[in-house]
Amino acid sequence: MGGLSKSEYVLRRQALEEERARVAPPFDPRLDKAEELLADLQVRQRTNSILS
Repeated sequence: MGGLSKSEYVLRRQALEEERARVAPPFDPRLDKAEELLADLQVRQRTNSILS
């Protein structure tokens, strides 16, 4: 099996990076808040189960 030349590798890598950038889900800042709330909920559930 033959490998890719350096130029073929660079072209394929660039194409894949461009495709990934196009199809990546858009960033939503609310996800950070949701993650924070879920972590807090987990802590509260553990605390409640210890106190029960």
